[in-house]
Order: sequence, then structure tokens, then C-alpha cells
Amino acid sequence: MPQSNVQARLNYPRKAIKQHTRGEQAGLELTDSLTDFIIKLAAGNPGALTALVQVCDHEEIEKIDPDNSILGSLAYLLNLDSYGIYQEKIWMLYNDVCEENMLYFVGMLRALQLGLIDPNKVYYAIENRGACLDIEQVLSDVQKRLPRFGLSIESEKSEENESTPSWQWIESILEKLYSYFYSQEHEEL
Repeated sequence: MPQSNVQARLNYPRKAIKQHTRGEQAGLELTDSLTDFIIKLAAGNPGALTALVQVCDHEEIEKIDPDNSILGSLAYLLNLDSYGIYQEKIWMLYNDVCEENMLYFVGMLRALQLGLIDPNKVYYAIENRGACLDIEQVLSDVQKRLPRFGLSIESEKSEENESTPSWQWIESILEKLYSYFYSQEHEEL
């Protein structure tokens, strides 16, 4: 019997959409600064840059995930790298899957880190605008494992309550992006 569209969506692929290899695309190095990590992961994608800068807002992230490791925001960037999520895929995860909600975004990264969700399901959701993924359930699973996760903030998306990172820091990242891409153009010539 043929499957309906809804049934087909629920049967996400069991194999990864692409081969995701740690650090292959971004070229992250242990000597890189946090800004360098952001620049390499975003690779010029403004949406990815937006999400990465917000995930590095230490005050907000500390409210969301007080049990985060000693690495702080760097742990989330390494998590994206280890699962091969780069450039527009970061933006698609943040925007389409996590509804531009930092609590959901960090929750998704923690769920991956804790092995609470199949990475293939996340890859499928990224490619299909959140299909087959119940973000509220993912958040609930993380909160069961980490009871303090997200307790000190509201789970509603609210632009008024979102923390805005320092403009000086954003300007320095944009300057580095410009110089990075400017140097790449000259190398190609």
C-alpha cells in the first residue's frame, strides 16, 4: 500500500544524508580563537554568523545551560563541527528547526551531545525544514537528563528578551570575515 505524504515524512532516512566528517570542512584548529571558530563555521553565511554569535553570548547561555562544560560556548561550536553542521546548515538548524529560539538551539546541540537524538534525524530535519522532529520533545528529553536546563529563562521566543551581543565584538568578527575573504580572492587570482 502506498504511503501518504505524512507517513513518508515520518519515515526519515536511516542513513546520513551526507558523510559528515569532523573538522573536514571548517578546518578548525586547537590554536584558533573563539572568533576564528565562528568565522570558519559560518564561512561567510550571515544567518550562521547570527546564530553562532548568539550562542556565544555567555550570560544568556549560562541561564539556559548552567551545567555546560568548562569549555562554555566553545563546546557548542565543537559539537556543530563534530556533526558536520556548517554554513547554511547552521542557519537552517537555528531558523527552520529551532524556530530562532536559542533555548531550542542549545537544547538540540545538547541532545546530540548526550546521544538523546539520532544525528540522521537532525540532518533530515535540517534538509526538510524541521520535518519529523518534535523540538519540544527534544527539549523535554534534555531537561529530564539535565534538570536545571532552561529553568532560569522563558521558553517562549521573544525578541524583546533576547540578549544582544556586544556590537564591538560583532564588528571585529565582520572585519576578520572581510579580511579572510579578501585574502582568499587574492590567492585565487
